[in-house]
Amino acid sequence: MLKKVLIDGLDFPEDDSNVLYYDPEPVSEFSQYIEAHYDEVNDIFRKLDMEFCYFPYICKHITEQQIKYRIPNWNGEPLRVIGNDFLKDFLPTDFNFGACLFKKDYDSNKYQYFPLKSLSKKSLEEQIKQFDSEISHDICYHVGEIKFSMRVRCDLEEDIPAYEKKFCVADDKFNKAQISDEIYKMIEELKKQGIDEFVLRCMVPIESKLSKIIITPKYEILLPDYGTEPIVMSPLPKAVFLLFLKHEEGIYFKNLDDYRKELQTIYAKITNRVSDNVISDSITKITNPLDNAVNEKCSRIREAFLKRIDERVAEHYYVTGQRGEKKKIILPRDLVEWQCEI
Repeated sequence: MLKKVLIDGLDFPEDDSNVLYYDPEPVSEFSQYIEAHYDEVNDIFRKLDMEFCYFPYICKHITEQQIKYRIPNWNGEPLRVIGNDFLKDFLPTDFNFGACLFKKDYDSNKYQYFPLKSLSKKSLEEQIKQFDSEISHDICYHVGEIKFSMRVRCDLEEDIPAYEKKFCVADDKFNKAQISDEIYKMIEELKKQGIDEFVLRCMVPIESKLSKIIITPKYEILLPDYGTEPIVMSPLPKAVFLLFLKHEEGIYFKNLDDYRKELQTIYAKITNRVSDNVISDSITKITNPLDNAVNEKCSRIREAFLKRIDERVAEHYYVTGQRGEKKKIILPRDLVEWQCEI
């Protein structure tokens, strides 16, 4: 029968489809069987809509690219070896069972465990199916409270002052502008790999830190603590980025028109292949709060950083902000080094 145990300090993602394998022995009949038949075992769990988390397999398939993306200041130090006994540090001291399967019980916030029996008595496939049968009795379905957001509206558009209509549009759409499908899919895939990320952070003996950002004389954007490759973006998004980086206090989208000349000057400095008329038209469009152009440029800025580093680090470098509030780059300015005039 399944039993429940509270694993103190275990900070796995809130995903009750994950099944964790634990074995206090470095090598056992179960681990040997799983190593030899991993794909078959994994398929059994997949057919039961479960995600099998076998720590040696996860460790083996974490790439250097994944490490550098999630922990960009990793310097190549040796990784901690994680085996099947990885959960031992999180288990109560009196937990003295052998090989087990663990699964989060969403309702009680505890982990259910299922002790495995010798393979000479029952095959692993049979035990997994028994595990699924017993655990299904504890599934709870929650219907969350639906919250409605009410907004007062005017029946006649003329009732809305022209200035209000102008500044509401860009602000309302700020967080709705989509990054490219390629980047979106990459982020969604990383979010699904929550267990992998937890294991990775236990393997890497350092914590993430914010890198200094350098704006070079050629207006390149460098994060020297994360490597030598520049952050690449086209001139218009880069001009918007530099404007917000310069103004630590932030800027209201409704006031962007006040920064038109400054933004035009920045844009002209970073590109010398565009006519004055083209520059003027582009900047006029971006600083028009009725237009969505500024959101598109902010999305390109965000995308440029997300291509290189994990979102929880990257969010310090791109433009963020709540509806109706100033939009800003939250990076501490003691980490900004200007090697050019803006």
